[in-house]
Amino acid sequence: MDNFHKDILRFGSIVGFRHFQFYLRGREELVVTIIFNSPSTKEEIREAFLITLYYKKGVPIVYSLRDASAETGKAAEEQTEISLDTVKNWKKRPVRLRDILEDLVASCSKPFHIKIENPFAVDREYFNTMCDKPEIIQYMFPRSSHIISCPEQVSLLAAVTSGALLSVLGEYFVSSPTDAKLVFEDISFLSEFHFNHSLMIGMKD
Repeated sequence: MDNFHKDILRFGSIVGFRHFQFYLRGREELVVTIIFNSPSTKEEIREAFLITLYYKKGVPIVYSLRDASAETGKAAEEQTEISLDTVKNWKKRPVRLRDILEDLVASCSKPFHIKIENPFAVDREYFNTMCDKPEIIQYMFPRSSHIISCPEQVSLLAAVTSGALLSVLGEYFVSSPTDAKLVFEDISFLSEFHFNHSLMIGMKD
């Protein structure tokens, strides 16, 4: 359980995946938004889930989340527990958060006849443009109004963000995933990105 709770905290602080967005509710709760495009309409599809591991329960529980306001007028979201093979195997073999995330991507994309080759694909466009987005810098450093125009702080944010994602992808890669080649390509991209911005920290014109 401790490793799973560490996974929740870790993934909850990570950005930069193409198919995932995370929102940390606490040590025992992680909201995950699965993102992919419909092959027929090309529209972006988003589905939200709550992944939990409460100490009193002793087993992960995954809920599908739906905003109830549009249908019932209620402000709160609706939670519906869903069944996943990974959760069923909790007591048979070690299950990590990444296993559940893979399962969720597969179950979300299956009705649309989509096979996502690399569930943990990196959003390269996000990293290639993040330094040009002042709102991201302001979010990370809310107390510093001048920080947006400071190249060193921009590179610091880029290095920290890419380094955190590199750590997770590295662990995933050594687990011998079927999409190892694609994962390695993303690791190579992030490594170069991280190295370049790390070099810029502390540099002055």
